[in-house]
Amino acid sequence: MALTQSQMIAAVAERAEMSKAEAKRALDALDEIVLEELGNAQKVRLGGLVQLTVRVKPATKKRPGRNPATGEEITIAAKPASVDVRARPLAKAKAALPSVQKARRRLAASNGRASREGQRPRPAAGDSPRVRMSFRASVKRSG
Repeated sequence: MALTQSQMIAAVAERAEMSKAEAKRALDALDEIVLEELGNAQKVRLGGLVQLTVRVKPATKKRPGRNPATGEEITIAAKPASVDVRARPLAKAKAALPSVQKARRRLAASNGRASREGQRPRPAAGDSPRVRMSFRASVKRSG
């Protein structure tokens, strides 16, 4: 389950030994500072966890393309330039990640794929090599 804003406030208040009101004010101030810096197109580094970078995506011209379903020639519309924000995890965040098996188990449990407590979760359709092989076999037969 994702960490909610109120859970974050409570955790910060507990670890920093401050009241929840003070923790809320501190997190609100952090929000304001980060948003102000991003608004000024500045790079923001939050501790050793994540780096936020403003990126300008260039405009694209209209171009010819092909509808993959029908093979018909189409024109792909032009897109105007846009601005987005990129989040890059830093060393501390990467080091805190669980193993692949642990992550799959936790994500499956939080998504409700594990039907009973303590039972191994079933793999998703794309996770099992047998599913992929049977799909490929059926594609070969029909082609």
